[in-house]
Amino acid sequence: MGHSFPAETVALHTDPFYAECRAYGRIQEAQERGLLKRQIAIRCEGFLLLSDEDRNKLQDRGVDFEEGVGDGDGDIDGENGEDSKEMMRQLKAAKNKNRRPVRAMVKELACGESGVDAKSAGRILRDIRQLNRLKIYNRDIRKDNFRGGKLVDFGSSWTEPHCFLEADEDEAAETKAEDLVMFDEMVAMEALRTDVRALPNWQYCSKLRPRKAAAGASA
Repeated sequence: MGHSFPAETVALHTDPFYAECRAYGRIQEAQERGLLKRQIAIRCEGFLLLSDEDRNKLQDRGVDFEEGVGDGDGDIDGENGEDSKEMMRQLKAAKNKNRRPVRAMVKELACGESGVDAKSAGRILRDIRQLNRLKIYNRDIRKDNFRGGKLVDFGSSWTEPHCFLEADEDEAAETKAEDLVMFDEMVAMEALRTDVRALPNWQYCSKLRPRKAAAGASA
């Protein structure tokens, strides 16, 4: 039986900025505990939250902040201290003004190449498995989401505990295997000359989700 969650929880767990913060917070915790020996994703330096003054200046120059900006709110994994408190204060202030907070992740400058090739495939797969062991599911494994062989964007990621993973056991099982399926699809789409595969039969696994959807439509 599925679970129901407050609308605010669902909003948080579908906010790309919040997803990035939770994923990078988990990665940072793993590094501090010695569970990660090297950087497996493009390094995150922190976050940026525009002040009202900066926001107004940019709006005066024609920047539209109401288009495609998430409106998440709440505590953020891995963020502590005065910076986090200041961010929460500004988020609440923006919410009270019925304005979406303008936020962005600040990451290291990455090279222009994806770094996805036959030579790096094995290492990339190990990194994905490591993230999954940390209960981070990127859900956007494709060549364009890599720079220098490292994942760049975690805006679509789910990090446990996550309301959607708790709501439906079947959906959770599919999501937890999704990164591996997408890795094998990426290897095939990019025609990488490697025997590295995440699953024994990726073509069958990649059809599980469409088949489930079709079954639901015919019911």
